[in-house]
Amino acid sequence: MWHRLYQWTMAWSGSPQALPALFWISFIEASVFPIPPYLLLIPMVLANPQRGWQFAFWGSIGSVLGGVAGYVIGWQFWDIIGRPLMEQSGRMEMYESLRQQFDRYDAWIILMTALSPIPYKIFTITAGVMQASLPLFIFASLVARSLRFFGMAMLVMWGGRPALAWLERHGRWLAWVGLLVLIAIISWVFLK
Repeated sequence: MWHRLYQWTMAWSGSPQALPALFWISFIEASVFPIPPYLLLIPMVLANPQRGWQFAFWGSIGSVLGGVAGYVIGWQFWDIIGRPLMEQSGRMEMYESLRQQFDRYDAWIILMTALSPIPYKIFTITAGVMQASLPLFIFASLVARSLRFFGMAMLVMWGGRPALAWLERHGRWLAWVGLLVLIAIISWVFLK
């Protein structure tokens, strides 16, 4: 199955529709879609390394705009679906605690989650539920998602297939270590 998916994405990567497909997959992945856009970005950059920065740019923009859509979903559907479910399950106290954390550290939370291996859509919707500052949300998302897309494109452009093999073996572990380092730095800055 993975081989067929790889062949399909490699075929797409050279087509004229590749860039719009990457933009839209990045958009919907940030709000509802479960498949990461890197499955299309990587073969696109492998097939056309000279266009790697362009692919990373449009993937980042699509992801941030999709994040805004996720934010709107969380903001609009909290009162209709979220609040009744939290009240019914007796978890409003947990919600209030999380809301206080979001009020204090919303940009940092968004930045950390947008860089982490945790699906970004979870936090775009949560940011809407928590009514995080929308300009801050957009800024933190733009920084973090650009780091992910441009970092991935750079790795593929400069390292090619050997870099991808290394990333496949160590990528998840590396993302978690990076997230822990970021949490430690933020904790040190705010708790000193």
